[in-house]
Formats: sequence, C-alpha cells, structure tokens
Amino acid sequence: MNDLNIALLSSHDLLGGAALSAHRLKNGLAKHGQKARMIVLDRSGSDPDVEAFAGSRSALARVSRFARKAMIAGHLGRYPLRKAFHPEWGLMGRDLAERIDEFNIVHMHAVTGFVDLGRFLPIAVRRTRIVWTLHDLNLLSGGCHADEGCGRWRTGCGRCPVLSSDVDSDFSARTWARKARLFDRLKTNDLCFITPSKWLGDHLADHPILSKFRREVIANGIDTTVFQPRPRSSIREALGIPLDARVLLFVSESMSQPHKGASILPALMRDLQEQDPRTLLLVAGKGAAPEGCRAMALGYVSPEMLPIVYNAADALILPSTSDNFPNTVVESFACGVPVAAYATGGIPEMVRSGETGWTVPTGDTHALLAAARTLLLDDDKRAAMGVKARATAVERFNDARQAQVHLDLFNSLLK
Repeated sequence: MNDLNIALLSSHDLLGGAALSAHRLKNGLAKHGQKARMIVLDRSGSDPDVEAFAGSRSALARVSRFARKAMIAGHLGRYPLRKAFHPEWGLMGRDLAERIDEFNIVHMHAVTGFVDLGRFLPIAVRRTRIVWTLHDLNLLSGGCHADEGCGRWRTGCGRCPVLSSDVDSDFSARTWARKARLFDRLKTNDLCFITPSKWLGDHLADHPILSKFRREVIANGIDTTVFQPRPRSSIREALGIPLDARVLLFVSESMSQPHKGASILPALMRDLQEQDPRTLLLVAGKGAAPEGCRAMALGYVSPEMLPIVYNAADALILPSTSDNFPNTVVESFACGVPVAAYATGGIPEMVRSGETGWTVPTGDTHALLAAARTLLLDDDKRAAMGVKARATAVERFNDARQAQVHLDLFNSLLK
C-alpha cells in the first residue's frame, strides 16, 4: 500500500453531474480513511476539502486569463451553437501544474474552461501520476459533449452538427488536430483513463489517438445511506403533491439541454393523463415546467434536497438521446424508484429492463410511453422493481465500493 496524496480536479464542486460524481468520490475515499483535496475553478459549496484555485494574481496573469476568455468566446461566437461545446483551452495551465506538485495522484474529472490541456498536461505528467475520468465525449471530440451520432471524432471532426457547420476545416476540426498533436507527444503510461460506462470505454478504444492509453471502467458511486427510501406521504404533503397522484419525475440540470429530451414530455404526459388524470410530471432543474400538461416545476434542487425529491416520485423518466452514465439513474435506484429510459449510451448497463425499470430503443416515443404507463399504473410491478432497484444501488453503485476500486487502481499506478 502506498502513501497516497490525492487531488481531484474539476471545473465545479457541485454544479452538474460530473462535478457531483467527483465530490462524491472524495467523500467515498474519506470512508476508507483516505483524505483527498478537490481543486476547482468555481466553488459553490462550503466543504473545507474543496479549494477554489484562482491562479496567479499578477497583472500579467490576469490579463492573460481575460484574453483567453475573449479568444474562446471569439472563436465560438462565429457559430450558431446548438448545445455545449468546449475546446481544450482553459484558464489555468502552468500555475496549476505547480500547485499539484505535492500530490502523487491527480485525478481529473470534467475540467473544461478550467484546465488548459496544452499548457498543463506536458508539465503535470512529468511531476505526478495523472488519472482522468471522462464523463462524456468532449475529450474525444473537437469540442462537443454529445456528438448527435455524427461519429466524426473518429476521423478528425469537421462539419460539426453542434456548431451547425458544413465546413471540413471548421473549429471542431482544428481543435481535434490540436488535441491529436498534444496527446501524440505524450507517452503511453503518462495517462490512465477511467470511464463510468463500458459504452464510453469502447468509444475510447476506437479513438485514433487516445486508445493508446490505459483504460478502466469504474461505475459512479453514491452514498446509499443518504439516498434511500423515505416516507412518501409526508414528503408529498410538504411539497404540495396530492397523495394519490401518479408522479413521474424528470431531473436535468437545465430544461434547455436538448439531448435530455424534455421536448417530448408534453405529448407523452398528455397521453398518460388521458389514461389516468391523477398523473403528474414533477420537474427538478432550471427552467419552467412544460406547457400543455399537468406539471410542477421545482426549479434548481440542491444536492441535499435531491433524495427528498426522488422519494416524492413513483418513477423516473429519462428520455435522453445522448448520455454516458447519468447520476439520475443511480440516485433514483438508491431511493427505490424504478426508471423508464431510452437505451442510450451506458444506460442499458445500469437499468436491467424488466427488473429495475424499462429501457426502450432511443427515439421510440411510443415504447417509452408504454414503459412509463406500466410503471405508473401497475402498482405491484412498480413496487417489485423499486426493491430490486434499491438492491442494485447498494450492491453495484455504493460510494465505498467505488472508492475502494479507485484506491486499488491508484496504488497499482504508483508501484
């Protein structure tokens, strides 16, 4: 066993699924007596083990960061962006590489906008062991986080649908080429990648540049003593939800994220409400509730309140057309709530269709409607699935197990 000193790098500490996963891993490591430091660009919580890294305060450094922000905005401003897109440029490079000198394991997570890969990685890999958990396709691609099925990251990007571009040498192609030059210069043992799903791991294995590095699949974990079944009636009463309602829950950081599938919810809910007028859509996330159906919007829900919200629901609806390993499935399972979802990305690895919920072909709204209807109207089936979902979370997705697998990997890398 090695003497570990671990830093986790993330753009945020609590905002977004990737940041929450990193923060939960830090807490899971603590259960094994292993302290870790989380270093972020934007800190919104009060955890003393989370450090907001500001970088050098010299006038030159501040001007440089301002110019970097302007440069990124200028490049992206030429395109009508359809959804999130980030190049490999970030605000912190050499000064962050110097900050991590004290750590023998640096575990990167979602670091877009924070870590400038070209200025950070060549220095950092000479000073410490770098492990990197990928939460989407951003590193593999020319900047998109979900490629809308185009698959051009396998051949150098260009004609990017996220940029609404029909040019071969567009910004996505130039970003991909810069990344290729950067990672081509790194040695095979300089990096170890982790993917939460085999689906993303297989994509990594197909990448013409990144496939040379070591890859491991480690599922995200959750504290199943925090996320656990709770008395539903009292929670519904507190939230103002009728006790006899059939509640379908939709959770997303923002209702405006197109790949999360919120656009299909009004039509789906109208069909469900024709079957049973008591059906209610409960929405957790930024944005208004969909119009044209019976729905309640909770707005942004803090991590502390999430277990309460899940326990108000009968089932979770997940119509994502692009996803890796959504935390919503793990959170829902831990609270004993089954899931109706598209069989997108790594979701089929999480949901055992017919046992802990249902998965249907991506884009098949009729099949998704049938799955949601079964979960809401068949009380016995839903209850049995909820029990299995809870058992699955405890067995496969608990944070202590996840942390132990990480510790084993970290120690193997230091041998």
